[in-house]
Amino acid sequence: MASGRSFRLKNLSKWNRCAIVTDKEGVQNFTDIFSVLMPGEFKSFPKENLYNALYWCENGNEVES
Repeated sequence: MASGRSFRLKNLSKWNRCAIVTDKEGVQNFTDIFSVLMPGEFKSFPKENLYNALYWCENGNEVES
């Protein structure tokens, strides 16, 4: 398990966009700070917006309401 995690972290800089889907406010705040420090785009979404998060990862914008 640790080797799988390190593989993902090694390739983190190759991602263009990463959506963090969680209802934990602390994780959402960390994502906001983390996104400034890392290349690419990172954005948090609440669990009820899972499909919006997937759409954002694919297209770079959110689904219009």
